[in-house]
Amino acid sequence: MSDEHERLLRAIERIATGAPAELELASDEVPGDDAAAPLVGELVRRIQRAARSEAQLAAISSTTRDLLEVQDATAMLQRIVDRVHDLADADVTYLSVYDPAIDELFVRAVRGSRSGRFLGMRVPAGVGVASQVVHTRLAQSVADYGELGALPRDPKIDEIVRAEGIHAILGAPMLSGGEVLGVLFAANRAARRFDDGDASLLTAFADHAAIVLRIAGVLDALTASREDALAARERAERLATETLSASRLHGELTDLIVRGRGPEDVLSALATALERPVWAEGLQGAPAWGSPRLESGMTRGELAIAITRSAATGRSEVIDSGPVRAAVAVLGAGRRIGALMVGGSTPMSQLQRRTLERSAQILALVTMQRNAMADAEERVRGELVLDLLDSADTEAAVRRARQRGIAVDLPWSAVAVKLAESDRSRAAARLRQLRGALVSLVPDGCAVLVHDGDAERAVATVAALLEGIEAIVVAEPVPSLREAAAGMRSAVQASQLLRGLGIVDAATTAVRFSAYAALFDDDGARARAFIDAAIGTVLAWDARRGADLTGTLAVLLEVHGSPAAAARRLQLHVSTIKQRIARLRAILGSHWDEAEARFRIEVAVRLHVALQGLEQTRSPA
Repeated sequence: MSDEHERLLRAIERIATGAPAELELASDEVPGDDAAAPLVGELVRRIQRAARSEAQLAAISSTTRDLLEVQDATAMLQRIVDRVHDLADADVTYLSVYDPAIDELFVRAVRGSRSGRFLGMRVPAGVGVASQVVHTRLAQSVADYGELGALPRDPKIDEIVRAEGIHAILGAPMLSGGEVLGVLFAANRAARRFDDGDASLLTAFADHAAIVLRIAGVLDALTASREDALAARERAERLATETLSASRLHGELTDLIVRGRGPEDVLSALATALERPVWAEGLQGAPAWGSPRLESGMTRGELAIAITRSAATGRSEVIDSGPVRAAVAVLGAGRRIGALMVGGSTPMSQLQRRTLERSAQILALVTMQRNAMADAEERVRGELVLDLLDSADTEAAVRRARQRGIAVDLPWSAVAVKLAESDRSRAAARLRQLRGALVSLVPDGCAVLVHDGDAERAVATVAALLEGIEAIVVAEPVPSLREAAAGMRSAVQASQLLRGLGIVDAATTAVRFSAYAALFDDDGARARAFIDAAIGTVLAWDARRGADLTGTLAVLLEVHGSPAAAARRLQLHVSTIKQRIARLRAILGSHWDEAEARFRIEVAVRLHVALQGLEQTRSPA
């Protein structure tokens, strides 16, 4: 090409790109028609390259601006793939990201795929064109994939490439600080050779893709760091809140001890501090303090095992099943006095568990303190009972009772309880539950002063408390505590008489047996012998024949021997009564209704009827 032609092309090219051009040609310097054809063709190609370069530069510039607003890495990578696809005359364009954990490239964005198998495809780093790109860190291409030659191949990758009909492939590395982050590919379904311009274009966009991945990594790290910071802040705030709550609870529990408050107050304070349900149980699993025990998904045996472990270690035990979250044994004076449990829908923190353990210690201390005070109070009240029953200095005992706020001038009932030595402590513990009562242990049972002048009601109340314990309960009403000693003597005499008569489990008032106790000097054996001597033959007759001749005898004594009155009382014919009188005369002798014999028989019958009338409905232990 002549210099004139070259000058002409450059001038036209500058004009096409919008640059000013100085062009002065003489008319005889204009090429002829034959020479103009190649010139025009070359001119068109240069104009096309210029336009393509301008479009590529515009796309790269637009992509550069987009990098400043990266929000979604996946969407940005897809945008880069779309732009390369439009500018590189490629049939299929795809971007693979390197996963160092498994040493593979996986396709994250694709354009132009027919089969849809490209997206998500994984390519080992040492296979095909990708291996060359990763190894050399430069753009690499193959004009026809079927002629890879000695490059490593993978059957699955070959199958996907064949399904897409791909022949020519160009790959450019996505580099950041010398590290390969992935490979950007442009592929055609016909064989072709890629020139330096194609490689430069793909490399430019690969660099942008690397920046996107690096920014995405930084953003992910910042997001994770921000989330970690927020989580750490939440943990710190939660710990500070729990610490402050534990500190307040410690002060509150200390104040409860100083003020002599009870276990219920400790549980209430703990439940408020933890914002969880709290309850306590006794040694046998029965609710002891606080709210009723919740039904748990775990078995009673599993809970017992957890509490036993806690008793051995002194630390709380975490429980995952059911509403029970943690349990700790309540230990006092070297022995387990109960268990403290906490519920809730979320696991407990370490600080909350430590708070639970300290609260269990406070609960044990408060419980022992209350028990010690109760024991001391019971000792004092027991001593007061003994003093009131000691007639040597009754007035001094009355004064002490009045000083303790006891209503000494109101009616009371003196109750004597006779029972076995082995049952005394258990019975006393139950009797102390009776509000306002004064209880003391005595050698043969318990002495109880009940603040109720109705002896029948008092004996029924005491007997109900002793259900399951074999005991003789006798009550005597007294107008005030000054007469407690006399009332208790009467109750004791009656109870001794009953025991001598063979009674072991009964509840009655003293008035029903006081006359017989006085008559026989509280000697039940003498009373039993007296009954046998007076009416034993009649009782034997009844026992042998299943009759009630003794009942007829009792009625005859009440109606002074009148057959007609007895017949009316028993709703029988007079002749029947006369026949029974004849039978009694035959058994007791013809003189049984004379004054002396009648007196003895009547005493024996009345005592027998009284014994038969005792209510023995309480079952033995």
